[in-house]
Amino acid sequence: MRLISKSNLIRALACFALSGATAAYLACHGAGTKKVVVSSALLLIGFLAIWLAERRFCGPEKPPAPKRPDFDWGMHYMRGFAIVCIMLTHFFGRTGSAKFAHAFLTSSTIFFLFISGYLCQYLAFRRPVKTGMYYRSKLKNVVSPYVVCSFATMAAVWLLQAKRVGVVAPASISVRNIPNILLLGWAQRQYWYIPFVILLFLVSPWLTRVRHHTLVWLSVVSFSAALCFPWRPPSHLTWDLSRLLYRLAYFSWGYLFGFAYARWKDEIDPHLHAYVAPALFFGLVLGLFPLVSAGTVWMPTHVLSGSFAWTLQKLFFLVPVLWIANRIRSIRIAPFDWLATYSFTLFFLHYFFIKDYILLQSSIFTAINPSPLLRACVHLGLAALFVAQNLLLAVLLKKATGRWSRSFVGA
Repeated sequence: MRLISKSNLIRALACFALSGATAAYLACHGAGTKKVVVSSALLLIGFLAIWLAERRFCGPEKPPAPKRPDFDWGMHYMRGFAIVCIMLTHFFGRTGSAKFAHAFLTSSTIFFLFISGYLCQYLAFRRPVKTGMYYRSKLKNVVSPYVVCSFATMAAVWLLQAKRVGVVAPASISVRNIPNILLLGWAQRQYWYIPFVILLFLVSPWLTRVRHHTLVWLSVVSFSAALCFPWRPPSHLTWDLSRLLYRLAYFSWGYLFGFAYARWKDEIDPHLHAYVAPALFFGLVLGLFPLVSAGTVWMPTHVLSGSFAWTLQKLFFLVPVLWIANRIRSIRIAPFDWLATYSFTLFFLHYFFIKDYILLQSSIFTAINPSPLLRACVHLGLAALFVAQNLLLAVLLKKATGRWSRSFVGA
């Protein structure tokens, strides 16, 4: 009876669906019949091996714990909001709307860092952080899926032998280069975030216990450093002290502000509504200004479109986002819940498929020669499809890898 239970049937269907999707994807990209069959079969065997290992070495799976009545759905949804912003940044930046992405979505990683800092401090209030247990948790839920997804990306690139936008080049994949690929986040463009955030995780147990005035001082200094940097941290893949300092100076304030918000949430929330409209206005202006004044020479680039503008803009945007999150904190909205639940998996997966959407969009525009309005509709439709496709893939991977999914895909 256990073999044909509903959960086992769903898992089996997920395994076969992923195997079939892999075969179709490889076939569409010109892989030979032998390579398609062998690859999809190996993938299916791998999922079945995970399944059998669970049955052999693990006891009966416990049902997931229900959400507490006081569960903060709004802050949960913020993770979904953050990953959608990041996905759309990469999508629009590569499919013809780079100016829009540059103006309004660039550096949305700040939202991810903010919610990570907030949750770390918030959970520490409920149960003091044990440093060893905290590090083991991050090793399992962050480092392990990062390594797995990096190797999966390298295997896919080597199999296809094709250059992908923002993905490691086939010629760069070798046994000698694997340590560099993992340390630098080379496998996919957005993977730079993992080595960076691991450094923040190393000091997180200490941050949960630091005195209030020390946290305020650290937050102010980090925010000032982000404002003063004359350019955004370079996105090209290098690993040296200067690049590390750039990223720490530019992004760390979001993590520290999350800790501060968790500590003073009760004092901050009653006053948020008074600042929503002006914060949204100034955030939009900081996005619109570089679009309409690209030729301005009397103001430094740093102020127009560098770290100064992006840092202030993301701080302004945090105000309405937090206000909305508080308004819906007791409401479960299924699509938002799915995006939040699978946000880390979406982070690992999405960049690999951008090139396919670039080619699809180009084919559509070539076939229909659209008007500007229709072009915008197609562009937005493909963006929605891009998010939905990656979400479906994340759900299937979660089902296929079962209780070990956190270690494999970060779900």
